[in-house]
Amino acid sequence: MAPGHRISISKLARLLGIHRNTLRYYLKKYEIDYQHTSITDSELDLLINYFCHLKPQSGVCYLAGSLSRHGLHIQ
Repeated sequence: MAPGHRISISKLARLLGIHRNTLRYYLKKYEIDYQHTSITDSELDLLINYFCHLKPQSGVCYLAGSLSRHGLHIQ
């Protein structure tokens, strides 16, 4: 599975052959965050506008890559 792709906890646990609660336990134990980034719409708008100002000829994929490199994953 490629980094950055979302998969449900249940599906990942099933693929690993463990119960989803066991997976949640280990994610919590090792402080692995699997939730979406908490960012407001206005903050995201500011980031996108800044990116568009710096690179006006770039497309959506380039924008998504830039956000991803900064720890923000969009769907």
